[in-house]
Amino acid sequence: MFIGQGTLRIAVMGFADRKASADELNSMKCILRTCMEEGAFGLSSGLSYIPGAFTPTEELIALCRELVPFHGIYNTHMRNESNHVVPAVKEAIRIGRESGCRVHISHHKVMGTQNRGKTKETLALIEAANTSGIEVTCDMYPYTAGSIGITSLVPPWVFANGSAAAMKYLHIPATRQRILSELDQTDWENVVLSNGFEQIIVSFGKHCEMYEGMTLQQIADFNHISPKESILHVLKRCEGIGTIVFHSLAEEDVSRVLNYRLCTVGTDAYARPYTGILSAGRPHPRNYSGFIHYLKKYIFEDSLFTLEEGIKKITSLPAHILNWARGGF
Repeated sequence: MFIGQGTLRIAVMGFADRKASADELNSMKCILRTCMEEGAFGLSSGLSYIPGAFTPTEELIALCRELVPFHGIYNTHMRNESNHVVPAVKEAIRIGRESGCRVHISHHKVMGTQNRGKTKETLALIEAANTSGIEVTCDMYPYTAGSIGITSLVPPWVFANGSAAAMKYLHIPATRQRILSELDQTDWENVVLSNGFEQIIVSFGKHCEMYEGMTLQQIADFNHISPKESILHVLKRCEGIGTIVFHSLAEEDVSRVLNYRLCTVGTDAYARPYTGILSAGRPHPRNYSGFIHYLKKYIFEDSLFTLEEGIKKITSLPAHILNWARGGF
């Protein structure tokens, strides 16, 4: 229901790691306008993934200006959710301010023990933006563990040219060493550095059934290799097809975000069957029980909200954000 910014960029300029030319940007604007005329809710971005990671802020602002006549939403998985989460929130707000469009931050979380408590600052920024007239909302899933594609374990450039190229990189000693060294860097959304090898679990991997449910540290110990090497080992074996679950969030931050007046509840998950090939692996429970868990834990057990407040966050508040006047209860 949203136009993927990455999909839009790929359609016009592929996975190029550069800013769009004037002609390319105009082409993206044209496609986006057409999609909005056909009923899309807005533009969604994944700025820690490729090619979103290659997109400058100014390009996003230019695209979001096309949403304004339609009262569209810029719905973003921000550029960073760990060490640089505060600048990432500021970027999202800037895009709203300079384009004039509404902003929604998807699954607003703060990863890593060193960043715990930063939701106080990020929510204050969001509230200040709303006070100044910039409409910013967010959502959060009701768990302290997240899940993501297994390729996110390495810097974006590794898979920028596709899985085939990435597999070649893993066989070149110099390139392998570059990847290993960049696992210590913070200038990308470094899931490993934010969470640690003991907190990252392989939940699914092509040809990696024996590793499903194991942490990266356990896989390293099993194969008598370093934890960093375990990442390359698993990626090579699964050909980049897989998912991980990582335990990185503090309950106090999850509760604080969920309790924010403009936060709705989402699963950030796929609609998965219970049987068949698409049910493979050990997926995050949010794929099946996100809303049940939310109701049970945060309303009936923790009493974070009244029943009415809790139900509002999964009915009338999201309906309001999407301009569904008759939606919800």
